[in-house]
This record gives sequence, C-alpha cells and structure tokens, in this order.
Amino acid sequence: MRALVTGGAGFIGSHIAERLVRKGWEIAVLDDLSSGSAGNMAAFLESIEFIEGSITDAKAVKKAVAGADYVFHEAALVSVVESISNPEKTHRINAEGTKNVLDASLNAGVKRVLFASSAAIYGDAEPPITEGFAMKPLSPYGESKVEGEKLMKEFNRKGLETVCLRYFNAYGPRQDPNSQYSGVITRFIGKMLNG
Repeated sequence: MRALVTGGAGFIGSHIAERLVRKGWEIAVLDDLSSGSAGNMAAFLESIEFIEGSITDAKAVKKAVAGADYVFHEAALVSVVESISNPEKTHRINAEGTKNVLDASLNAGVKRVLFASSAAIYGDAEPPITEGFAMKPLSPYGESKVEGEKLMKEFNRKGLETVCLRYFNAYGPRQDPNSQYSGVITRFIGKMLNG
C-alpha cells in the first residue's frame, strides 16, 4: 500500500506516517514545514519520500498524490488566533488547499481520503457533543474546517471515498507545549510540570 500524508512533519501527521512505515506501507509526506518539523520525522525520514511543498500548490499536490492508494490529509493552518488575524490565509490553506488535495486524489484514483477536521466546527456547544450537533464555528479556523467537510461530502458524491475525523484536544509526544498550536491539555501538563 502507498499513502500520502499531508502535514506529515506535524504533530499528528508524523505519528500517522511513522505508524504506516512500521506496518510496511510506502509513504510520501507533503509538508511545507511552516509549523511541522523535520525532527518529527527523524525516526523514519530515510524510509519515506519527503516532498517539501504546500497544499496550496496544486502541482506539488498532484506530484505527491501520484500513485497513492490513500491520503491522510493533516496539513492545515491550525492556530485559531492566527486564523482571526489572517482569515484569508486560513481559507487559502485550509479550504483551497483541501480542494487541491481532493482534486488530485480524485484524478489519481485514490481509494480514500481521511480529513483532519476539528471540534472547532461546533463553536461553544455544551458537552456532551455528538456528531449530530449543529456546526456553529466561532473562528475562521472553524469555518475553514466546516468548508473542508463540505468539500469532502461533495467529492464523496463524485465517487471519492472520504472520512472526516473531528479532533478534540489532541495531545502527545512531539507536541511542543510552548507552541501557539498546542492544545489546552498540552499547556496544562506543561504548566503542571514547570510549577
């Protein structure tokens, strides 16, 4: 099996890529290293094809998708704060970039695209939250993830199998607790460890 992991140098994407390499998959990673790090791929970098590029570049995406059976689409601008200060950039990366991934995947005959969505699509919904809750995003980041999910449905109707994963406060190894991209759990643990 061959898979492309967009954002494969990032926190979650690098774990996906590493796990697939360990399972014997052939892996390509497309990442512009704007928030990810080559260090996140150190343990498996020699076992993958690394393509430094952005999902906003349709040609780079087409090249990266070529030959893939599956695409794990993790690349995104993930900072809510940055999305508020730069909504156009957020839309370009998270919505237009997602469309590039889907166009290339459909044209290349990819079997399935898994999309990293977010709990931000729900806004301030009261827990417990279920998949049936209305999408009421409060930030450009959340809006871009809603748009991404709509694109997934659109391409599913065109014959491309798609799956949306709505992450809630993901945390773990390779996540920098001091980064603006870190979730609340990582920050709580960092503060606890540092007094």
